[in-house]
Amino acid sequence: ACIGQSSWGPTGFALADSRETAEALVRLARGRLPSGLGLDYTVCAGRNQGAEVLVEAAQRRRRVTH
Repeated sequence: ACIGQSSWGPTGFALADSRETAEALVRLARGRLPSGLGLDYTVCAGRNQGAEVLVEAAQRRRRVTH
């Protein structure tokens, strides 16, 4: 579905619609890039939920710093 590179360094990524597609992309990339480049490939899933804000912990930190 898309590819990109992180702004923090040499991390690339690709999004796929299924684990099978992602694994096929990894096989394709490994087949096209010469060995010995030090590349690692990881297939993982998104967290698929929003962030959690813990207000209580933030209030505790505020008391400690004052």
